[in-house]
Order: sequence, then C-alpha cells, then structure tokens
Amino acid sequence: MKTTVIPINVQCLDTNNFHITVNVKIGRRNEIIVVDTGASHSCLSPGVIQHLSSKEEIIVDKVLSISADVAQNTMIKLPSIKIGDFQLRNYPFLIIDIAHM
Repeated sequence: MKTTVIPINVQCLDTNNFHITVNVKIGRRNEIIVVDTGASHSCLSPGVIQHLSSKEEIIVDKVLSISADVAQNTMIKLPSIKIGDFQLRNYPFLIIDIAHM
C-alpha cells in the first residue's frame, strides 16, 4: 500500500473555531479547500468551476436541494483533483455558494 502525506493548514477563526484547509490542483489551477469532516457532500463554489478550462470534461447533473428548500443544486464530477501526490478521478462535488466561509 502506498502512503501519501498531505500537508494541512489550520486557520484560526476565533478562540474555539478553526478551519482545516489543504492545497489542491483542480484542472490546471491551484486552489485551497476547506476540509469538513462532518459534511455529507464535498462542495465547491461556483467561482471555482468558472475558472476551469473549457477543455475539462465535467459531468453535470441536477439534484434536489440538500436543505429543506425545494431548489435544485448542481452535482458535478471532476475528471481529476490532486491533493499532493494523491489523485482522485471522477470525484463528485455539489456546487453551492460557500462564500460565507
């Protein structure tokens, strides 16, 4: 079994709150993502998706809202996301506005 070490960053928000982040490569862009160990879905903001190359093969699907709302959200599968030397292929992400984070 191959072991991959993934560096994490801890961002202190206040005395008892923090975010764990990791550097990733999505398509040709480097991004910083928040690790939420309690999340039921992996999420990306619409802004991250807008910056992807038009050559990226993104599989798009509409899903019902993950909240009590009746709205629909977009679920995509990215062909590749790299976290250090570790690579995920066709990994699903829910696209929601997470600018408040």
